[in-house]
Amino acid sequence: MTIPAGLSDGGYTVSVTATDVAGNVSTPKTAAFTVDRTAPVITSTHTSVTYIKGSPAAPTTTQGWIDLYGVTATDSGVGVPATGGITVDASDVDTTTAGTYTVGFTAFDLAGNETTKYDVSYVVGFVADPTITLGSNTAFFELGTTPPADDAAWKTLFGGATTGTSGGATVTSVIVDHSAVDSAVAGSYDVVFAVTDSLGYTATATGTLVVRDTTKPVISATETELTYTDGDTKITTDAGWIAAYGAAATDSGSGIASFNVDASSVDYATAGRYVVTFTARDHAGNTETKNVNYTVAFAGAPSITLGNPVVTYEMGDDKPSSQADWIAAFDVTAETAPAPRRSRCRSIVRLWTSQHRLPRGMTWCLL
Repeated sequence: MTIPAGLSDGGYTVSVTATDVAGNVSTPKTAAFTVDRTAPVITSTHTSVTYIKGSPAAPTTTQGWIDLYGVTATDSGVGVPATGGITVDASDVDTTTAGTYTVGFTAFDLAGNETTKYDVSYVVGFVADPTITLGSNTAFFELGTTPPADDAAWKTLFGGATTGTSGGATVTSVIVDHSAVDSAVAGSYDVVFAVTDSLGYTATATGTLVVRDTTKPVISATETELTYTDGDTKITTDAGWIAAYGAAATDSGSGIASFNVDASSVDYATAGRYVVTFTARDHAGNTETKNVNYTVAFAGAPSITLGNPVVTYEMGDDKPSSQADWIAAFDVTAETAPAPRRSRCRSIVRLWTSQHRLPRGMTWCLL
């Protein structure tokens, strides 16, 4: 039996009788049938789903995709099979590359009618976090110097920052947080480098900045050579030495902790040239020294001693005729202040008498 092509969708009953040549008619036989030329209808609760960090992984089964989008198929005719009536094509999805992909659903009913593909969107919004690596995890900053002026300078201080992205994302910014650093106080501080990619994800790397003082103090002096002579005031205190030489100590880092003078070698009782040492120490323990010269040119007045303070002269005797004779007669010795030399002149002797004036002096040395 051929069903007429023009029948509308719906249920029908056909009745069949048979008539023989004698005109006898059989009892009618009936049969029901349904005309269904309409495909099912697909609907979904979501038409776009975005995968972000922390989301469940992309489905790997047909039912998983159906559940993800809340897909259902309804049929006004013979109905959709209880299982297997909906198929999915997710072959376009690449979870290793960020982007928007199409997922297609197709449904068929028990009559074999199939829907056109029902497309939804699957957005891969996360593949992996960006990465950032510092050239050096520890950097050093000298106390008293100028801190880095911008993020680029901070990156340079730490040996650069290498960034990476995944899945087609690009780096949009690298920001440095150095708010914890006090460049005026020695210590260790955290500096945080944060990279952000084009998908909005960030990663950080933390470096340690060590603010330290390794620079020695600077000692200056307006004088480097001074001489002590008769009538000068002896210098006996650190303050006196500092003032005499116009000495000063400065430090660009932690500041001067102490400024001392070592003049222990100076002996005012012995003429000679001595070294005076200035020592400056900063609060970080860095020290610097500076040597200057101090000459003791006067160690005391010379002295003269007469071994024979009274000499008797008999009239008619030969009197001394030279300075040497006079010195010998009175057993004269003279002494000057000691000096740091192996040999030295002992005295200058001046002799005269009330009756006869001798030459004013002669110099002689004891070796």
